Amino acid sequence: MANTRYRRGGAYAADMAVYARAMAADNSAQLSRVKRNLVRALREDVTPRQREVLLLYYAEQLNTRQIGEKLGVEALDEYTLKLTFKTPTTPEDFLLDKNREYYVLPTHLLEGTAPEDVMELALWDEPVGSGPCKFVSETPGSQLVLEANPDYQLGAPGFDRLVITVIDKSNLLTSLIAGDLDYYAFGGNVSVEDAEVARAAGLEVLEGTVPNSFYELMLNNETIPSAAVRRAIDLALDKEALCLHTAQGLGEPAASDLTPGTGYDSGLTWARNVDGAKALLAEGGYDGRTYTLACTANRSGLAALMQQELAEAGITVTIETVDSATLFAGMADGKYDMAIASHTPGALPLWFTESRFTADNNLFHVAELTPYTQAIAAVKGAAEHDERQARVEELQALLAGERPFIPLWFGRTLHVQSPTVDGIDYPSSAFSNENVWDWVYRG
Repeated sequence: MANTRYRRGGAYAADMAVYARAMAADNSAQLSRVKRNLVRALREDVTPRQREVLLLYYAEQLNTRQIGEKLGVEALDEYTLKLTFKTPTTPEDFLLDKNREYYVLPTHLLEGTAPEDVMELALWDEPVGSGPCKFVSETPGSQLVLEANPDYQLGAPGFDRLVITVIDKSNLLTSLIAGDLDYYAFGGNVSVEDAEVARAAGLEVLEGTVPNSFYELMLNNETIPSAAVRRAIDLALDKEALCLHTAQGLGEPAASDLTPGTGYDSGLTWARNVDGAKALLAEGGYDGRTYTLACTANRSGLAALMQQELAEAGITVTIETVDSATLFAGMADGKYDMAIASHTPGALPLWFTESRFTADNNLFHVAELTPYTQAIAAVKGAAEHDERQARVEELQALLAGERPFIPLWFGRTLHVQSPTVDGIDYPSSAFSNENVWDWVYRG
């Protein structure tokens, strides 16, 4: 399997590809090895859903259509697919989370093909899908050529051909100015300074339509046990000034971890209140102790500004500059009281909280996780948007009251495109695919 694109399982996972060929009576030793390695692969190297599919295929000998029906997939007619979920699932759950592993594929090219033989099909190198573009050619690691799909369900894109070229990030702006590119995708955000260069060259500078970063102040709830003190830290910080310092103001201060523009609202607002912070410090019994704030070297200026703002409220902080691995390890070990972190935000309401309030990943050292896990479970159990919004508000109210971490701001990026193109939505990589069907080439 030298050409496989999925090699996580190494040699033993590759043995699954020969399972069907190992059924002869004279190769029992090989068959035994294959079965043994299949079990190992199922335990270690596949997702739960992949494991389920493999077992249905190999153990129960079901074909792909039977597997689909067993997993709750039913074709009602030529254009309608019915999906039945085991747990409450909202449309955004499916489209932005669960559907990342599922794609509409051509039955006429796959029917009758065993899973271990899929990579031998021409389809593997010349894919056929249902998106706004059709495959033309590929130069691996260099270039992908697509053409508009005139039959796309949302309408044909406003261009004939799309050529995706892989180039070094440092050359993006130069290539745009030279006319070699019309638009860049992920990884091509520009600084405020470069944006001025782009404008001077006649290019369009646009702000990203959704945030591409979320900044937080992680807190050690064991060394800062008072919720009142944690809320005081929140009130003492000037999040607008912090955002301006780090992101040139390209963002918005955050009262919660809910990503703006995703259809969910915490109902919370942010405002700095130094006097309110001082009152909460007194309420929480702050004794003037010095907290340790960890940050990476590129955020030392941000940490210094935080230190100054906290001092205005009477909170003493000392800064320790470390690498990223040491920072997170130190928070996990309880070495630091606070730490600055940033993440690529997600569109789902639990993107940040679900994995951070568990016994296995209690990074904030919360003494009692039950209220959080119950609130998270309530959000996950709500299938209708209005009900889920209500449960989200309850979770956010809990977070605001306890403040196990402090949301700082959501940042956005600037991107540049040629006047030759229009209609391009520029999302974060954590959101759905870009709106290629709306793209227009003006020439």
